Amino acid sequence: MLDTTNRYGTDVHEHEILLSSAGQQVMMAWEREYMEKCVDALGITPTSDVLEIGFGLAYSATRIQSYSPKSHTIIECDPVSLVELEVWAKTRPNVVIVAGTWQTVLASLGSKYASYLFELNSMMLP
Repeated sequence: MLDTTNRYGTDVHEHEILLSSAGQQVMMAWEREYMEKCVDALGITPTSDVLEIGFGLAYSATRIQSYSPKSHTIIECDPVSLVELEVWAKTRPNVVIVAGTWQTVLASLGSKYASYLFELNSMMLP
């Protein structure tokens, strides 16, 4: 069976990294500041419903939570990342996990979201 799951680890400098099954970099520690600034630009408030596509290393998810949004829905399709997400979300009651690809689940979620965060990486391109 072909392994198509992500894996978490560290790079040669001991910084956290998320790799695809093919060894491609999905997310790296240097992206944290960029992801946090992207979240800051959303203007999230305690009345916001936020939709995030992809969990990665939880940089953006953690920053979103710092604004205490009303709800924070995260779509994740990778089984390994889903396990990490479930552990991370246990102490965050406003987080809703949706397993699947954004292409297959987005239409079923409705239009309640005031903010969307979607980081495109090269693995998502045809």
